[in-house]
Amino acid sequence: MIEVVNHWLEWDSPHVTLTKKLERISSIITPEILVIHYGVANTLASLVGAQRATGYWAQLTIDGFVSGAHGTTYQVYQSMPFNMRGSHAGESSYKGRTGCNAFSIGVEIANPGPLIRCKDGKLRTDANAKAFWQGRLNAPTWPEDDAVKAQHPQGPRRLPWCSWDYWAAYPDQEIDIVIGIGQSLSRS
Repeated sequence: MIEVVNHWLEWDSPHVTLTKKLERISSIITPEILVIHYGVANTLASLVGAQRATGYWAQLTIDGFVSGAHGTTYQVYQSMPFNMRGSHAGESSYKGRTGCNAFSIGVEIANPGPLIRCKDGKLRTDANAKAFWQGRLNAPTWPEDDAVKAQHPQGPRRLPWCSWDYWAAYPDQEIDIVIGIGQSLSRS
């Protein structure tokens, strides 16, 4: 069962490791929407590390690909209460309102986002595709069955070594986690 108590998650599940640590203090907000991001990272640890390094925080960080498998265990990291302004949305607008950080809860999902099909026919993350292009022919690849062919709404991104039109998939279990959190937030 997922609950929100005093703007913090409470989660009683043997499959979810919930960690709560106040990482950022900022102004109080009344959240109205969820802003869901792919984190450009494969693990919760690397995504939280990036947030610490940059100072840009979402209220939640989720990883549904733990120990090399989808759907067995999940990690959820809450870095600030839901009524505290995050810094995840950057320049943003929703239905004509700008500055979404002032009225949103940010949810970062450990997911590399765009994938690139390299000249050898293999999919790689952006960083690994760049390494492959620079001659590291053993740069790690991404599994075909964990990718979705889809174009960004702003069109294909062109890089010196290729363009991308694949994305790392979100497993059903991660989507279920986000839905469950959203439902809990709407009840609180």
